Amino acid sequence: MSDTVAERRAELTRDVEDNVGKLHSSLGVTVTKDDDGHRRTIDVDSAALGRTLGMPKGRMLLSRILDDGVLPHSSACRVLPKALGTILATSSGPDGAPPRGEDRLVRSLTGLVQTTQPSLGPQDLIDCLSEFVTLHASSTGGDPAKAGAATRSMLGGQRARMELLHAVLSRGDVVCSEGTEYGGVWKAKEAAFMSILSAMAG
Repeated sequence: MSDTVAERRAELTRDVEDNVGKLHSSLGVTVTKDDDGHRRTIDVDSAALGRTLGMPKGRMLLSRILDDGVLPHSSACRVLPKALGTILATSSGPDGAPPRGEDRLVRSLTGLVQTTQPSLGPQDLIDCLSEFVTLHASSTGGDPAKAGAATRSMLGGQRARMELLHAVLSRGDVVCSEGTEYGGVWKAKEAAFMSILSAMAG
């Protein structure tokens, strides 16, 4: 009996691992382990993730697996910054409305950021601001006169996007607090982010 239970458990584990592997593939996630099999490195292919999130079904898929806890937390944490970059690079529709499925996805990402157990790591939050700053710099092409327009395009007048960024700032202040090894890096990224917003207001 115990052998049957063990075999069934092993079969279910393989099924789960296969399904997670397929999800990872659709999101451009690659998980590698070091030689002893303990430490894992998670990389996200921005182009692959962008292709998936470029479709309404892709946005709905990521939203659902985040809300239902299907995507492993460690993978979700690394998908977050790249997903944020993809969203901010996506223009609103002619009527100013976000692409179909974006609001739900953004709210799912906001929930991930606000979750404290388990929490995002400091690097995940730092990378979110890095995505914003890098995308903004790419959008302006180094021309300060384009700064305000670039920021407005990235935010798209979308409340959900702004709420996600606010959640990142709030959580980052806690997770990357001063006195930690990440404190200085976070403060520098936060200052760059706030400078961009100030330029838009000006």
